[in-house]
Amino acid sequence: MSSARLLAFKQSAHVALLVSFLGLSGCAIVGTDYEPPETSLPDQFHHTPSKAASNDEAMPVRWWENFDDPLLNDLIGEAALHNKDVLQALSRINQSRALANVAFTNLLPGARLSGFYERGKSSAARFPGGGNGFDFEVYNGSVDASWELDIFGRLQRELEARNAEHHAAVAELYDALLMTMSEIADVYIQLRSTEVQLTIAEKNVSLQDDLLKLTQTKYQFGSVSNLDVTRAKTQLAQTKSLIPALKAKRMTSLHRLAILCGQQPDTLYDRITQASDPRIPRYKGPLTIGNPNDLLRRRPDIRRAERILASKHAGIGVAEGELYPKIIFEGSLGFEASSSSNLRDSKTYGFGPQITWSILDTGKLRSQINIAEEETKEALLAFEKSVLTALEDVENALVSFQSEKEKLIDLKAAFDASKESYKIARLQYDQGALDFLSVLDTQRTLLDTENAFTQSKEALTQSLIRIYKSLGGGWEAYTLSDDAILVEASNTEIDLDHSS
Repeated sequence: MSSARLLAFKQSAHVALLVSFLGLSGCAIVGTDYEPPETSLPDQFHHTPSKAASNDEAMPVRWWENFDDPLLNDLIGEAALHNKDVLQALSRINQSRALANVAFTNLLPGARLSGFYERGKSSAARFPGGGNGFDFEVYNGSVDASWELDIFGRLQRELEARNAEHHAAVAELYDALLMTMSEIADVYIQLRSTEVQLTIAEKNVSLQDDLLKLTQTKYQFGSVSNLDVTRAKTQLAQTKSLIPALKAKRMTSLHRLAILCGQQPDTLYDRITQASDPRIPRYKGPLTIGNPNDLLRRRPDIRRAERILASKHAGIGVAEGELYPKIIFEGSLGFEASSSSNLRDSKTYGFGPQITWSILDTGKLRSQINIAEEETKEALLAFEKSVLTALEDVENALVSFQSEKEKLIDLKAAFDASKESYKIARLQYDQGALDFLSVLDTQRTLLDTENAFTQSKEALTQSLIRIYKSLGGGWEAYTLSDDAILVEASNTEIDLDHSS
């Protein structure tokens, strides 16, 4: 090595040692350590049902199993593993994990192999006196290494940001899982309610057909006018008109369930239609809602918003790190020769630090820091909004549940009374003590109240599903394996604070 190059190397080494000393003596890395935001929540939900379990009782993980419907359990299990939204979220987890691994490897030394062979001929213009030039060959190979010394912690903050983004992607997966489970249960309840309404319509068609035949017989004997026959036909046709729409609604629910399970629309026809006695599943277990503080740990969207906030906070440190020098230690060991026979004796090597410092771009870099700080503020507001939205979702679901519960009691009384009214009206009509219009009116009322009663049972069950959805329950039944594959959790008592 020439004296000039040796002097330059020594000077660079001295600068590197000086910068290292200054950086290490500060005993801190760029940016500030992240602290989760403090959130004030009420002690209990305002509209907690009077018969709900106490706040201290744990919310059931597999709440859908309390409907005691094996088919519903199977559909939710299939959707959890095959739903396309869930699989997309799983892919995003793998992407975020790879990015975090890249950030980690940036902290470590890196090496690469390189080599080339070149054969050519030089021109006389480049080397005067060389006649027509000369032929040459070059063999070159080397191992090149580099290592950025993370003296000021910029790369550590980058790794911190990537890890937080990975945890946010995990929370996004669990949010997709929660949404899928809730929608499966919701659509399944809708399907069963539609089947019950279809059964009601077909039963009323049979009753009205019998009444029409009776009215036609009475007309033949002159007991009633042709107007009664016409009215009976009209009501029968109106009731029949309900059936095609109900069948179509039933088919769309079947299609939706299949898609949610990651299958083609027509794959569930046989499995679901095997139920000979369609009914709306009834929730068997007690309603357990826990306390508002559980939302911060249980709701995946809140967890995701908090992890995004952590990532943005680390990004401030990354931006601040650009204000400081970057020191990259590079080294190379190899060979270069004009023939393959001389490779052994033609070794080359070189090493030394490379220092870059954007000292004249501080205005631009500080603007980047301002951007990172504002992004962090925005992420904090998004987190706070997610908490408020979660509270709103729970309160709305509880209000809806309580309202529908009261409504169902009144509709049950109305349905029982309408059944009795129709029974009396039909008997009096058969005896000739009541006009036909009154019979039709009681029959129409019976159909309307029975449908309303069924729809209210559907709405009550769906509002209960919305309660558990708003509380963020259900995703804990599944966990990520070491290979980032979603599997059924072996233990439902999961530590929510560390499940990501």
